[in-house]
Amino acid sequence: MPHQETDTPLRITGAKTKVVRLPVDPPIKTAIHDARFIDHVLLRLESTEGHHGIGHLFAFGALRAQALEATLRDLLSHLVGSEVHHPAACWDRLQHEITFLGRTGMALMAAAAVDTAVWDLWARRADTPLWAWLGAPSAKSVPCYASDSLWLGDPLGALRDLARDRARQGFTQIKVRIGGTQDDDQRRVESVVNAVPRLAVMADANQGWDREQALAMALRLAPYGLKWLEEPTDMDDLDGLQAVVQASPTPIATGESWFGPLEIQRGVQAADFAVLMPDLQRAGGITGWLRAAAFAKERGKAVSPHLFPEISIHMLCGIAEPGPVEYVPWFRPLFVDSPSPSEGELAATDRPGLGLAFRPGLLD
Repeated sequence: MPHQETDTPLRITGAKTKVVRLPVDPPIKTAIHDARFIDHVLLRLESTEGHHGIGHLFAFGALRAQALEATLRDLLSHLVGSEVHHPAACWDRLQHEITFLGRTGMALMAAAAVDTAVWDLWARRADTPLWAWLGAPSAKSVPCYASDSLWLGDPLGALRDLARDRARQGFTQIKVRIGGTQDDDQRRVESVVNAVPRLAVMADANQGWDREQALAMALRLAPYGLKWLEEPTDMDDLDGLQAVVQASPTPIATGESWFGPLEIQRGVQAADFAVLMPDLQRAGGITGWLRAAAFAKERGKAVSPHLFPEISIHMLCGIAEPGPVEYVPWFRPLFVDSPSPSEGELAATDRPGLGLAFRPGLLD
């Protein structure tokens, strides 16, 4: 966890939230998702010193986003007007506030947005990039992989064309979605691997298989040299996950669907998978993400964040052998001058805090 402290607390004086629906192109299609729009929940916190910090969440569905915003506003009613002595202490307080709803699910997601905005506000007040405030010695370019295409249902020809297009864009790593029938999944992986033989290829089943299917596919896909096989089993089937890990010649990545540091710790302890993929809004924001990542690193696991590339890059700068970052451009329309991949890497900004600003008029 970060070591920097200050004797001067922040007083939160105001907050604003808004739900914004934006189209996503190409549409998202996985074993568990089918979406043409993303509903974003935006948050801005303000302090007595004139500083501000931002956070955001997303959902597939307007009603879900509205429910997230309502939960977020309830949390803010307990925070606005109070003092924050340190972001991690604020996170602990938020866990107390969501006890009635449960320290997981939507309540934890709402707390994640607040936590992220508090960290941003804290670093902005210090006029320091968040990666530096977290203790990283310098900004880095961290490897990233293309994760915004090669969706389930795309025909094989389209998969090959999309994979080659991402290679031309400079990506050196790419992910294909699977989680259908065994024959179809094998053809999809084979098509992408053959189309871009010099690129590292990951395959994401998105929990689309039962345990028996996952065990069979782990062996069936072994000859293709995948960098990892992601979420081969249901998020709660930890025994099945461990069985697949033991049987699979391919490294297993998982964890994006687990909520909070404690749930992530249970998963890390239950299975010897290779790569933990903490999700910012499910982990509980930056504080929860950092606690989960620290535990995973102690257990010898690599850490590759799920989504939120513009924010994840700050946390990864302080991790030995970081990444890769999962890059999707879904959140770019929210921000002014957000970081863009270059030659397969994503660089952190030197601007204070997260270095991000919502586009004019988007929140106001």
